[in-house]
Amino acid sequence: MTESKQNDDVAAALAILQQAGFPVERIRILPATDDQRNEQATEIDRQAVLAACCELLADGMPRSAKEFTADLRGTFPGLTRKVVSSILTHEGKERVSYDREGYTYSLS
Repeated sequence: MTESKQNDDVAAALAILQQAGFPVERIRILPATDDQRNEQATEIDRQAVLAACCELLADGMPRSAKEFTADLRGTFPGLTRKVVSSILTHEGKERVSYDREGYTYSLS
């Protein structure tokens, strides 16, 4: 998004809030963080992440989403625990099972 587009969006949002009587002088608009920009700009190949997770699980050791993230971040820059959990829950539902007591995943 260009800076002029961002400024236009901010100005429009402020105008709406002013019309609604909101005390806009108390609002501080912050730029997006690098993590947010990277997450939006980087598309992660969900099938490749699932395949990598299943490959790690082939040794029979259950792993948490946090462990997968640490192991795979070099291969998949920008990978987060939340994305790993989502992939294993949705795309991996036929291949991976989740242990609610240990918060870990293993092959089904």
